[in-house]
Amino acid sequence: MKTFIVTLTFFLCSISIYAQDKLTFKYDTAGNQITRERICLNCNPLSRSATTESDSLGIADNDLKTVTEFQLKSYPNPVVDELYVEWVNNPEMLVAKIQLFSISSQLLYDMNVNDRQGEQQINFSNFPAGIYNVVIHYTNHSKKTFKIIKK
Repeated sequence: MKTFIVTLTFFLCSISIYAQDKLTFKYDTAGNQITRERICLNCNPLSRSATTESDSLGIADNDLKTVTEFQLKSYPNPVVDELYVEWVNNPEMLVAKIQLFSISSQLLYDMNVNDRQGEQQINFSNFPAGIYNVVIHYTNHSKKTFKIIKK
């Protein structure tokens, strides 16, 4: 019995040594989390670097609360009445259309975008609380999808 307790204690201590990582978060001006970085505390100090996790809160990397790729951001998330989507136009990738889908893939909002517009507001006041998908369509036929939570 003593051997079992000593072995179990040693095993638990050895596991906890490797589980000591530090998480750091960065937020935009609206208070939305934009990145989460994991810093390895047990790594060699010369090779230690912050690694960005691609999975934010169990959501795919293209579903972050603020999408920074292609200079696109949306806020606030969770939304109450209005969702603001802003972007910087890139000559190679202009925003062509914004669509909003319910979690059951029902199209709720469909808006063609003027290529010089740079921002769009989506009224959420008439939608029930839940999770919604926003799809941004670009002129090069690519698209970006991210999730929005409605309170």
